[in-house]
Amino acid sequence: MAVVTKIEWSGSGPATVDRELEGGLVDVVEVDTPALLTIQTGINQPRYANLRAIKQAEQQEIAVVGADVGEPAYRVRRMFSPLRGAGAELLEGNAAQVAQQIAELLKERLK
Repeated sequence: MAVVTKIEWSGSGPATVDRELEGGLVDVVEVDTPALLTIQTGINQPRYANLRAIKQAEQQEIAVVGADVGEPAYRVRRMFSPLRGAGAELLEGNAAQVAQQIAELLKERLK
């Protein structure tokens, strides 16, 4: 869903989404969640902390929590450096000449 300008969602179930169309038209769509949305700039109303809230946050202690990491969700099977192949071939000339050279190389390699 692209160019979303408004979202209404209760936290469960489908969400009602307003999306902007060409010419300033608005399309209201109900989408099942989870959903991927691209949001139009200006949809949010940023909240800025006041000085009192900043001072209170400075005094809060940050709790350090240990965690048992367990087994990783991925596994590296092997690592290697790729084999070196032939060097690149530089094509010179104007755009038409380069296009002709590419066409000839493709004809040779596809035979």
